[in-house]
Amino acid sequence: MSTRRTHECDTSIVGVATVDDVKRAWAQLIGVSELTKFLVIVQANSPLAPPGWIGLLTVDDTMTACVPTPEHQERLRIAAGDWGSRNGATLDTILARFPTKIHVLGPAGLFYNLESVIFESSSGSESVPPQSIGALADSVSSEDLDESGITEVDGDVLVIRSNRGVPIAACGYRVWPNKVANICVLVHPDYRRLGNAYSLAKETIARAGREGLLVQWRARPDSSRGLARSLGLIEVGAQLSFELP
Repeated sequence: MSTRRTHECDTSIVGVATVDDVKRAWAQLIGVSELTKFLVIVQANSPLAPPGWIGLLTVDDTMTACVPTPEHQERLRIAAGDWGSRNGATLDTILARFPTKIHVLGPAGLFYNLESVIFESSSGSESVPPQSIGALADSVSSEDLDESGITEVDGDVLVIRSNRGVPIAACGYRVWPNKVANICVLVHPDYRRLGNAYSLAKETIARAGREGLLVQWRARPDSSRGLARSLGLIEVGAQLSFELP
C-alpha cells in the first residue's frame, strides 16, 4: 500500500477566522442581515435543506431554521414555543418536539480555522481534473461518495497516487457564494488511516487560504470529525435537515 509522492515541501499560515466571520458568511448565504438567537424564515429553495425539507443551523449561540412554507413555519414555532428564543434552541431539542419517524439528514458538525495553524503543501500530491479520479470514486459506496462531496468541487483536485500510478486519495474544495471553501476529501478504502486524508487536507486548506477563502469542514462521521480536530479546526456549529410527514 505504499504511495508515490513528488512535490517538495512548502508551508503557509492560513488566515485565522473568527466566529463572527462564520456568522456573517452563513447570514450572507441564507440571505439575512445577521444570525440571531432563534430565527425562523420561509424559503422555498433554502441552502440549508433539500426542497420541501426544514433546515436547521446552529452557529455559536444562534439557531436559524429555514422552512419551505408558512405552514411549516407555524408547526416549528408551535413545537419550539417561547423556549426557543429564551433558553436557546439546539438541534436535539428541536427534533424531540416532532415525531420520531421522520427523515433526517445530519447532523454535520461545522469546523473552521479559528486558531493560527501552519498548513503544509508537502504531500507529494498532483493537481488533476476531477474527472480523472473516476476509478477512485468507483471504489467507494454511493453513500461515502456523497458524504465526501468530491464530485462537486470547483477546479482541480489534489491526488496521491499508488506506486502503480492510480489515484488512491483526492481532496479539493467547493467555493460557496459566500466565499467559503467547503473542503471535500475521499480516500480509497484500502488506503485509509495511513495519513493520506490528513496530508491532502493540509495542502488543500493552505491553497484555499491563499485564495482568501473561509475554510470550512463539514463532518458527519466520527472519523471526519476527528480528522478536522487533528487539523486544528474548531467546531462552532452544526447543520441538519429533516422532512415532516
